[in-house]
This record gives sequence, C-alpha cells and structure tokens, in this order.
Amino acid sequence: LARIAAIIAHPESPAIALSPAIALDDKRKAWILYLMERIANLHIEKLPEGIYLATSDDIPGLVAQGRTIAETLEIARDVARKLLEARSERQEQIPLADTKTSFDYPLILGA
Repeated sequence: LARIAAIIAHPESPAIALSPAIALDDKRKAWILYLMERIANLHIEKLPEGIYLATSDDIPGLVAQGRTIAETLEIARDVARKLLEARSERQEQIPLADTKTSFDYPLILGA
C-alpha cells in the first residue's frame, strides 16, 4: 500500500490512480477504498502498570497496548487493518461508520 501514488477516497468512486509498479485486482481496490475513510471507535485506558490498552467494540478482537497513547494508537491501527483484511478474505465485512465532513477528534499533546 505504501507505493500507491494516489487514491480517490470517495467510497462511490471507481477510479484509483496507482503507481505503475502496482497492479491491483478489483477486490483489492475495493478493499483499499473501504479502509481509506472509515471510523472505528477505540476505548483507551491507562493500566496500573503504566501502559495503555486500546480495545474496540466496533472491531471484534482488536486489542493493542503501548507505552504511550500515540504508540497505542499506531499499534491499534495496524491491528485493525489486519483484522479487517482477514475478515475481507473470508468475504466478511465489519460495518464501520463513514467519515463525515466534520467530526471531533481529540488531539493528544505531550507534556
């Protein structure tokens, strides 16, 4: 996915511009569009051991932990992608909310 030059992220758009080195089948293109602009809610809590734990009711099986919130979010994003891709390979999809033109997103700042 890192070699993709540009993706038109509108979920109804069939057009995808790709790097010439990559040829993706229609199923993979649809998967990329599905992932580009979806929202999954995470629950993050700080454990007594000092690490952060992320889970999601939207994506069953998502569990991620990290030393910082940023690290935990990064790991959770990777785990979510892998879980969603595994489901997609089994022709299962998890219904995630579409992004809207406006939504709230907490910005985490370090001390």
